[in-house]
Amino acid sequence: LLDAEHAARSEAEAANRGKDEFLAMLGHELRNPLAAIANATHVLGVPHASAEATRRSREIIARQNAHLAHLVDDLLDVARISSGKIALARQPLELAGAVRRAVGTLTTGGRTERHRVSLTLEPVWADVDETRWEQVVTNLVGNALRFTPAGGTVDITLEPPDEDAVLRVRDSGMGIAPDVLPRVFDLFMQGARGAAGGQGGVGLGVTLVRGYAV
Repeated sequence: LLDAEHAARSEAEAANRGKDEFLAMLGHELRNPLAAIANATHVLGVPHASAEATRRSREIIARQNAHLAHLVDDLLDVARISSGKIALARQPLELAGAVRRAVGTLTTGGRTERHRVSLTLEPVWADVDETRWEQVVTNLVGNALRFTPAGGTVDITLEPPDEDAVLRVRDSGMGIAPDVLPRVFDLFMQGARGAAGGQGGVGLGVTLVRGYAV
């Protein structure tokens, strides 16, 4: 009887952890596109906004709306998400353009205004999931911005050495402590916030990056 009660308790605790992880992931995944849509909507409401700003804002809203639809389809399947089995919709994509779009979304949302962001991107084609690729870029660059003090730099490069495309995001922030590095991809893992005062996030960003990249 005690063994049965212990097993039932363990099962209930595991179910609760799974629910909490799902809800945390849902909030993390939905926040960036919703923020981008909100900022783009604000631009559309500005009197005498330029035609270019209006066009760009409408494109962001359309793209992020499609992004949200894709995410909801995935996030509703709790079992697949929890087991890490995420189906990738692969298709030929020019990666540099997608990197520019992801960084542009962060810029529109005001995320880059306190930093010097440089892009050195070579044209690279690959068979990838466009939505996931932009999520990878957004999470990596967003982390660099979050943990880099105002006035710091974030350098983004994309190059095709040999057969693999290599995306690098380098910043002038405090870096990652050696004791944290082995666990940096663990679920909910977060390092010290430091002088940059990194805010937001629940330690899911790089875990998702790794999951989408495999």
